[in-house]
Amino acid sequence: MMLNLRSKSPIFTYIASGAVAAALIIFIYAPLARRAALARQEYAHLSEEFAGAKLAVESLRNLREDCQLIKDSGVPSIINAISKKGKELDIDLKSMDQMGTRVVADKYRALSIKMDMEARYDAIGKFITELDALSGCAITIDSFKVQKRESPKMAVKATIVISVYLEPVENT
Repeated sequence: MMLNLRSKSPIFTYIASGAVAAALIIFIYAPLARRAALARQEYAHLSEEFAGAKLAVESLRNLREDCQLIKDSGVPSIINAISKKGKELDIDLKSMDQMGTRVVADKYRALSIKMDMEARYDAIGKFITELDALSGCAITIDSFKVQKRESPKMAVKATIVISVYLEPVENT
């Protein structure tokens, strides 16, 4: 015997539709809603940390008046001090490359150093803040780029380009 569903009352259709809708909500929408809530929480946390790092970068854009210019012979010690500071703050410095010098204001020289690193936002923010006090030398941040990394530790990849200002070379 074949069951004719069309002859039955429309209540069966409503019950079947309700069951399908409930299954969709339970098996598809609920997990997506949980993931969206977690993503919003992570975004809020990262936004707070990034705001602190951005503030640190902005504060370093202006050159301090009490900074001293570095002699060419002092560049290795500055690079060493930057490396040590990174290790102290648990920053994984992937590379640190000297990109050459340029003349600034027709008199001063600036050595550009590009650093690629992985760390938490807060560690990068502290690192940038402490660059300001590094050996009393004149340092500015030329660029700062952050990329989120898929990691349970919420680490990020960052590229920072700084300029270390050197003593002018005397023309002889």
